[in-house]
Amino acid sequence: MAVAALRLLTMRPPGKIGTLTLLAILVLVPIVFVSQLRGGGVLYVAGVSGFDPNAEGKPITWANGAIVYFTDQGDAGPMLPQSTANAFVADALSRWTSVSTAALTATRGGALAEDVNGTNVTNSVDGIALPLDIQASATNKPLAIVYDNDGQVIDALLGAGASDASMCATNSVIGGADRFSTDAHIIHALIVINGRCAQNASDLPPLKYHLIRVLGRTLGLDWSQANNNVRTGMPFPSSEDFAGFPLMHPLEPFCASAITNCIANADQLRMDDRAAVSRLYPVVTQNISAFSGKQLLSSNTIRIHGSIYFPDVHGNPGQPMQGVNVVARLMDPNTGLPSERYVASSVSGFLFRGNAGNRVTGLGSSQRFDTFGSSQRSVEGFYDLAGLELPNGQLTATYQITVETVDPLYSGEFTVGPYSSGVVTPSGTTPAVLISGLSAGSDISKDIVMGGSRIARPTVDATEPNSFFTPSPIPSSGQWWGSLNGYGDEDFFTFSAHANRTFSLQVISLNEALLPTNGKAQPELGLWHSSDPTTVLAIADAFNGPSLGVTELAASLDATQSFKLGIVDYRGDGRPDFLYHARFLYADTASPARINAGGVPIGIRGIGFRRGMSLTVGAAPAAIIAVDENQIFATAPALNGGVQDITITDPSTGAATVMTGAITYGLISGDHLIIVSSGNPLIAVGADTPNPIVIRAVAVDGVTPLPGVNIDFSVSPSASQFTVCGSSSCALTADANGEASVVLTVRSAGSNTVSATLANGEHADATINGTSTTTLSAVKPITT
Repeated sequence: MAVAALRLLTMRPPGKIGTLTLLAILVLVPIVFVSQLRGGGVLYVAGVSGFDPNAEGKPITWANGAIVYFTDQGDAGPMLPQSTANAFVADALSRWTSVSTAALTATRGGALAEDVNGTNVTNSVDGIALPLDIQASATNKPLAIVYDNDGQVIDALLGAGASDASMCATNSVIGGADRFSTDAHIIHALIVINGRCAQNASDLPPLKYHLIRVLGRTLGLDWSQANNNVRTGMPFPSSEDFAGFPLMHPLEPFCASAITNCIANADQLRMDDRAAVSRLYPVVTQNISAFSGKQLLSSNTIRIHGSIYFPDVHGNPGQPMQGVNVVARLMDPNTGLPSERYVASSVSGFLFRGNAGNRVTGLGSSQRFDTFGSSQRSVEGFYDLAGLELPNGQLTATYQITVETVDPLYSGEFTVGPYSSGVVTPSGTTPAVLISGLSAGSDISKDIVMGGSRIARPTVDATEPNSFFTPSPIPSSGQWWGSLNGYGDEDFFTFSAHANRTFSLQVISLNEALLPTNGKAQPELGLWHSSDPTTVLAIADAFNGPSLGVTELAASLDATQSFKLGIVDYRGDGRPDFLYHARFLYADTASPARINAGGVPIGIRGIGFRRGMSLTVGAAPAAIIAVDENQIFATAPALNGGVQDITITDPSTGAATVMTGAITYGLISGDHLIIVSSGNPLIAVGADTPNPIVIRAVAVDGVTPLPGVNIDFSVSPSASQFTVCGSSSCALTADANGEASVVLTVRSAGSNTVSATLANGEHADATINGTSTTTLSAVKPITT
């Protein structure tokens, strides 16, 4: 079974990659876009899913370095009729196959079965149709090279107008590998050459430059960062900087005209390119007989390799540090300065996985994240600078080794190193290392512990361990400091809550100095029911918050139960410098939940309160009296009757929590009265009821009492009177149990109806019977 993967590789501006990738996915089926990039000269590394177990960690290459390619039957523009185009392609391939220490051959196997053009490459509602012999499944024609004479193929793949001559800097050549074998070999690739970029003789040098770069990626070579000042202009580059600027740089420097007019010999490999292709396809004793005229890499160049480490508490090597650009420069024996011409680079951890997924985002659907990149911790910080050269006539050399941050612009399609989703800034620094006495065949192991990378840790991870199945309670303060320390570390917390509430969890990614950053952990946040660990209720993507380094999950709670929150790194990574500060804000209950009018004190209980917060009831602000981390006391504003929400906001962070329907003013529909007791005997006119009539005001549920509400009593006939107010009508306030009671002085014989009424019209009636006849009890005679 083959592993499918397509990379239509061009120098494209950020923001256009999505369209390119989507169209590419439509073109070749089955296809999965490869998001795992590597530095150190290796674009693809076999992972643990989809490849044979013994292939894990192997760079994915063309088997035996043998490339067989097939070319289009048509022309590639006015300047490249078919025969000329074939020679043009052969010359571009020779840039790579002619490297003396690279075990590579490229052979033209013949022509494709057709002239690939706009009649057989079409884009419709059903998708993009291609001739069978250029699809990923056509492994009998391993590398298909299409000559798009009039640009219609490019337009079908990338959209109308994509082939225009004004787009030649980005769309002159597209393509790359689209199918792998399970034993970690490239078994098919597709390249399309835009004929509209070959209209004049002056078009051919930049076209070849772009073709050589795409061929490099098709071979399995990654982008490389060396002499980056050629792109940035800081410091201003010299001719030596240009001479060492690798052909496989990620982003081109600004040029007012074609790149080949800005950089001398732009289409020629530099030492970094030669070293990278030689590491990927080394000439070794086992294959040298098959490559006449080639030289053994190990005995004709210099190798420096090792690992980059965080320091442990004693300053010794701790966890390996991936994502560091390690640069080797020849020390010029004449000037004593590091050379800009003889320079090569390798990113630490280039063989290690850059994204293996996590519990929040999952492990991938159509293709698992761990399809690419080794899981072996031994290569987590490994770098390899094999292929360093000695200038002609020089028998020994000194090389300077330095480390640097990968340019933050190099991510996604332009990634240098294992972190395709964004650069991780190295922690600490280390002085330049000079390694002297090197000669052809030298093989030096050099591990580097990053100095000055001691991590500030004020009360970090006091709640550990807090795995998914053993989460820690959220601290009552609502804020804590933590770290995702150790590869794959994830932090989980639990809290109990009520339905119809919202919360805010803000996680600030910090650097080793505890300052906010986007250059370390990329926090992803998730919410689960504690009772259902399989279903993620809500997810927040990294850095979606209002300020630098902030990720925020604001979600509604749908049940009264325990919930679980997760904080993970987007990549599934974990390092000592992946620090964070978490702030959790949640309002749970209001007391009292029913009030009759504004001006009364209310208390809000929750988590994460602090001074400076604001509180509103409905749309009206409430004056805060006192605050602690778990309680806010405020004065309820005056509002009309009804159910109101309570919102607490932290203006300093933008976080908010809402309790929907948390407090009720006055009465609402469904509130009613129940008679607690009213039983009395027949009452003589003029006498009082011996048993009071007790009425209780309750909410819709018939149970919850409504203290403080007004209950209006009346009696008919009106001749009878309530003793508490000496009248036939009386307004009383319910006590803490929602109850009010009256005693009636009966002044009318027959039925006396006592009515209790609420302001919403709900009422309850009781009957007291009066009599005008006085009955005397028999008295025992007195005897003397």
